[in-house]
Amino acid sequence: MKREAAERNPVLFQTDSLEQFTLIQAFTKTTRQQVFDPQLGNGKQINGIQSQGFKRLGTQQSIWGRAKYAQENHKNISWNENKDIEWIYPYLTADSVGGHLTSETYSIAGGYNRVIRRQIIGISASYLASTQFRQTDPRPANNSAELSLQLGASRQINAYRTAIGLVYQNYSQLSSITIKNPHQSPSFYQLIGMGMDQKVLWGKNTTSYFSGHSHGINFQMLPKKQEGVYCILDLKRFYIEKSINNIGSIISAFAKSERKEVALAYRKERSNQALTARIKYIEYERKGTSFLFDQQYSGTFIKIGERQDFNHRVQTLNTAITFLHNFIDNSLVASITPIGVYQHNRMDYSIDQRSWDYKSMAYGMEGKFQKLQRRNRLWELQIGYKKQVPETKNKVFNLILENKGLEALQNQQFEYYTAAFSNYNLTLNYHQALAKSMVLLVGLESNLQYFNGKGYNKGIGLSLGIAI
Repeated sequence: MKREAAERNPVLFQTDSLEQFTLIQAFTKTTRQQVFDPQLGNGKQINGIQSQGFKRLGTQQSIWGRAKYAQENHKNISWNENKDIEWIYPYLTADSVGGHLTSETYSIAGGYNRVIRRQIIGISASYLASTQFRQTDPRPANNSAELSLQLGASRQINAYRTAIGLVYQNYSQLSSITIKNPHQSPSFYQLIGMGMDQKVLWGKNTTSYFSGHSHGINFQMLPKKQEGVYCILDLKRFYIEKSINNIGSIISAFAKSERKEVALAYRKERSNQALTARIKYIEYERKGTSFLFDQQYSGTFIKIGERQDFNHRVQTLNTAITFLHNFIDNSLVASITPIGVYQHNRMDYSIDQRSWDYKSMAYGMEGKFQKLQRRNRLWELQIGYKKQVPETKNKVFNLILENKGLEALQNQQFEYYTAAFSNYNLTLNYHQALAKSMVLLVGLESNLQYFNGKGYNKGIGLSLGIAI
């Protein structure tokens, strides 16, 4: 859990005994899906390069940074013109044609922490810019930016280090869609959840602006050594609004979200063995409000009211127990982890009584093996298996949508997210010392999902890097 904590709080960033390092890595990943959510597409190709570095400034200070570029090609997306669904859902602009969607993302990040007696203070920041486009009609052009800032402080209390962190994120996106073929006239829809849309905004309202922010607070308690109790508490709140420029930049909808997380773990070490038990609970809820409009004879729109109609709530409980054993003077390390997951997912559109409600159980096993050979060669193998089984799944579509395409979308999404499946994954990493201070890193990862009688989803990724 130390890695999870360090991602939330800059005062917990550490590299053990390393004084400095630099990593440059290229990567590629391909996925193909036979069972999928149409708004996410049936596969993607990702290519990119990233670098990161760390340096200690004496004994009391550390700095680090990273930069990344990635190009993604999302295949056969329909009823959606945007890749940033995590931020803007359910307020997507949809069209009746669809197609591939290409994106380019640039990101930079950096951090600093300083030891002051028994305290550590730290700060980190990141900036991400993305452009998304399509080469055929309809042609979305989405330009988004995301800025994140983290502040943290920690104190050593007996055998434990306690830390508190503050997080702020700001998000914005300008989205527009153009048609170059004069003979093509697809319909566009401003979606507001569960296949519903703002019907008064039908037509050529294809330019939107999204503005959002989130803020949060987190707490960590970690043992100074490996053995002991671990605790992570995390609370984050989020707000985003959508404006449609074609109607005078009027806010058409907004959403508020809240995410809570509690994670506990206990690690016990004995000789060359270790046992770690973990439990994590996550609760996420997003509520959406859409505005009601009246169109005047002049063609202008007047806001006449609002209604909170969309609600999505997910509760997830994860459990895991890891058994670790060191063999032959630590030249071979093996661990095995049984896992269990319970999830309750409910989505409602209250005004027209449309809802999804499903519960699922998942169980599986993860294994990890590290082998150190002569000449500083290190092999790392990770294998995993997980089976998800729905306990209950219910849908209520009292209102049948006028748009049969959106109705079919809702049915396909429900069947995808509530399906039973088996998941198999394998990751193989190889580290080879090339010189006194240079290491070659090669990575391979593969994933296979089998949906009982419905098809396969598969993915494979490769990475190649140099660490100095």
